Amino acid sequence: PIGSEEVLAAGGPAIGMGAMLVFPWLYCVPVALISAELSTQFPEDGSFTLWVAACFGRFWAFQDGYWSWVSGVLDSAMYPVFAAELILGVGSTGSLAGVALVIGLALAASSLNFMGVQIVGRALIALGVVVMLPYSLLVGIWGWQLVLPFSGPAELATDFTHSPVPDPAVAAASAGLEPAAHFAPTPQALTGDKWTPDLVGLLHLVFWSYSGWDSISTFAGEVHNPKRTFPLALMVSVVLVTLAYVLPLSAGLLYPGTPHWATWKEGSFHEIGAVIGGKALAGLLGVSSALSLLAMYCAEMFIDSFLLLGMAEQGLAPRVFAKRDKRFDSPYVAIVASLVVICVFCPLFDFVMLMQVNNALTCLSVLIELVAAILLRFRSSDKAYNAGPEEYRTPLGNMQMLAMLLPAIATVTLVIATTLFMVDFVVQASVLGFILLGGMLYFVCADGTFGPIDTRTISLRLASARLVLRLQAAARTVRR
Repeated sequence: PIGSEEVLAAGGPAIGMGAMLVFPWLYCVPVALISAELSTQFPEDGSFTLWVAACFGRFWAFQDGYWSWVSGVLDSAMYPVFAAELILGVGSTGSLAGVALVIGLALAASSLNFMGVQIVGRALIALGVVVMLPYSLLVGIWGWQLVLPFSGPAELATDFTHSPVPDPAVAAASAGLEPAAHFAPTPQALTGDKWTPDLVGLLHLVFWSYSGWDSISTFAGEVHNPKRTFPLALMVSVVLVTLAYVLPLSAGLLYPGTPHWATWKEGSFHEIGAVIGGKALAGLLGVSSALSLLAMYCAEMFIDSFLLLGMAEQGLAPRVFAKRDKRFDSPYVAIVASLVVICVFCPLFDFVMLMQVNNALTCLSVLIELVAAILLRFRSSDKAYNAGPEEYRTPLGNMQMLAMLLPAIATVTLVIATTLFMVDFVVQASVLGFILLGGMLYFVCADGTFGPIDTRTISLRLASARLVLRLQAAARTVRR
C-alpha cells in the first residue's frame, strides 16, 4: 500500500476510495483477462510484442516493446527515489548525497535479479508475506476497534467535498507526533481554507497503483501450464491487490486521531500506524516500507530484463541481450542494461515526474496491445489464432470482449491526454522525447540490422512453444 496515501489527499475520501474500488473492474480485470488469453496463445518471453507484431508488423512491435521497457525502467527508478525521499526528505534526491544514496540503493537491490527466476520468485513471495504483516496488524486493530467501543469520540469529516483542513501542527499533535514536513498540504491540494480535488493527480496515482497487468506476458516462456497458471494467478492478484490498498486506507481514514486525510503524503502510513498501534507498529511499518520498495524494484527489474531478452530472441533488439548466465539462467546483459538506465535517470527526476512519464509510456504500450488483442480475437476464425487445448480463452464473445475493453482503452487514452496537455512541461518534453527516440532507434538500429519478424516466423515460434506445452502436459499425465 505504500505510495497510495496521496490518493485521498488528491481525491478526498468519497472520490478517492471510490476510484480505488471501481478502477480494478474497469481496467485491471479486462487487461488481466486479455493478458492471460494472449500469453497462452503466444507463450514466449516478451509475449505482447508478438501480439502486436502479428497485427501491426515489425515497426509497432518494436515501439511497443521499447515503450514498455522504458516505462518499466523508469518505474524501477521510482523505488530508490522513493526510499531516498523517505530517508532524506522530499526534494532531496537532487543533492549529491541524494544521488549517491539513490544509485547505491539501485545497485544493491539489483543483486537479487542475477540469481534466476526461481530464487527471485521465491524471494518475492517471502517479501510479499513479510511486507503485508504490519498492514494486516493495522487493519486487524482497526477491525477490533469497530467491535469494541472507542476510547474517545471519532472526529470524522462529514463533508467530503469542502471540508476545512485543520492546521498541520494540530493534526500532528492529535496523532501524538511531532509536526513533520509531509503533514503540510500541497499547494495543489488547498485553495485558501478549502480543500479542492486534484483529479489529474488522482488519475495518475490510481493508474500507477493498479498498472502492470500486461507485464506477466514478458516471462510467458518461463511458466509451466500457462492455461491454468495465468488466469488463476491474475484473478487472485487483482482481488489481493485491491484489498491491500482499500483496507489500510480505510483504517487510516476511519480510525479516530489519525492525521487528516488532506495532509496525507508519502510515508503517512507510518504516522497512521503510530496512532493505531503505537511506536511498535510504526516501526514495523517502516521495515515493511523498506522491504516493499525492494520487492517492487526487484519485480519490475525482473519484468524489464525478460522483456528485453524476449525482444532480442524475436529479433527486435541486439542478440547480446538474449545472453543468459550459465549458472542461474538469468538474462544478465538485459539486467545490466536496465540498471545503467536506472542510474542515469534516478537523479534527473523526482518521484512524481517519474510516475507521470512512466504512466504515459505504459499507456501507449497498453493501448496498442489492447487494439491488437481486439483484432486478434476478431480474426479467431483463422486457425493461427484459434484457442488450442493448452490455451486459455476469455469466456466472452467478440462483441462482449470489445465492450469489456472499452473502459480500459478510455482510461489509458485519458492518462496519455492529461500527460501531454495538463502536467509539467519537463514531463511533456520527456514523453515526446522518448517517443521520438523510439522511432529513430528503430530506423537507425533495428531496420535491416536485426532479423525481420514475419508471419511465418511467428507461426514457427508458436508451433514450437505449443509443442513444448503439449510435451509438458503429457509428462504431467504420465507422472499422475
